[in-house]
Amino acid sequence: MLKHLVHVSFLFVSACAMAQLPSLLLMTNDTAWKSKSMMAFISGEGGIASNSVDVRFMQKSLLGGHIQRDHIDNLWKNMPEKSRVGYAVNAQLELLNFRDTLFGKPNLGLRAALSTHYHGYVAFQPNAFEMVYRGNANDDALAKELGPIAMQSQAWQKFGFGLFNKKTLSGVTFSLVEGQSYRSLQADQLSLYTSGIGDSLNLQVSGDYYRSDTTRNGWANGSGIGACLDFDYNILLDNGDGFVGLSVRNLGFVAWNDLSEQYRLNSSLNWEGVDATDWLGSELDSLSLPDWNDSLNTDRAQKTMVKALPATIQLRYLHKWKGNRYWETGVSFNPNAAAVPLVYAGLSHAIGKGLWLSERVSYGGYGGFAIGADVQWLSTNSWFLRAGATQLEGWILPGTGGRSVYFNLGKNF
Repeated sequence: MLKHLVHVSFLFVSACAMAQLPSLLLMTNDTAWKSKSMMAFISGEGGIASNSVDVRFMQKSLLGGHIQRDHIDNLWKNMPEKSRVGYAVNAQLELLNFRDTLFGKPNLGLRAALSTHYHGYVAFQPNAFEMVYRGNANDDALAKELGPIAMQSQAWQKFGFGLFNKKTLSGVTFSLVEGQSYRSLQADQLSLYTSGIGDSLNLQVSGDYYRSDTTRNGWANGSGIGACLDFDYNILLDNGDGFVGLSVRNLGFVAWNDLSEQYRLNSSLNWEGVDATDWLGSELDSLSLPDWNDSLNTDRAQKTMVKALPATIQLRYLHKWKGNRYWETGVSFNPNAAAVPLVYAGLSHAIGKGLWLSERVSYGGYGGFAIGADVQWLSTNSWFLRAGATQLEGWILPGTGGRSVYFNLGKNF
């Protein structure tokens, strides 16, 4: 079961590039793109990051292939005590209305957005990795602590309306949320004892496992319903030299339907092998394997459950520097059992008319150190394009701890 959970977690980012407004739209002096009636954005991002396993390992875990024993040994020997893997995949369509004046406020515009989101993580100890990938042959007469282990995966869709400031792009959006799926495991205690001669095992486990309605599958399947807020608060610095910005995404919840399940685990499970005496005596009908489910103490409840969405909180500072350059720094946080605060810093340079190149370094989130880069292009009155990666090294060096990609495409009408 543990190996299955670890593999599932690998199926599905360090910094969420989509979670904040593109920096060029905040820093540009060209306001012609705001002069038309509306701007439409299509945005997407996806990535995976870890502070303990590398891209090569994750690829083979996902897509299949032989993982060399020395590779597993090297990962295990260098694994931090608090190991983590996280992923995010998001896509969004957004409309900004610059034409109408709302509530007598000429700077107030209307925003609408439709998006889909997938997010998950696993936090584990090196002992758990060793047991799954190296076995327990060296654990004779030893109780090995495997926990705590935390895992969560969520999928949801949002449809929202809100208001924004046409000058600073500050705004707030209220969204209805359709819950697609939810899985969560929190094992506070998990230990495995192997007898001296290897003829018996004892597993101690204590924790909780939640899952949404398993009879519904696929996109927008109606397993739950909820609500959330997204907002940006941008403060324009004196002389227009920069911005201070606060962004919050997915501050809300989903109420999962009454076919959702909760399992409370609190048990000691013993395995004493198989008695093959009757089988050796040709009494084949009497041979049976023990059913672990019968001996695993669980309290199961099937009812509605309310769970928080995985919120993202980001604070950043942008400032002009030496003409056609600006620098940016910030911190991002996903408040969950695996992620740590992510800090970053970067520079942006004008390399052509409306064309900007940015570089950044970061540390934290679900991974470690990362190098990123992106290209932004703002044409006269019409198009905006942005593409890049927060973990560029993962596409070049398979021994690094993750990879990501993101894009924004905007058009004025």
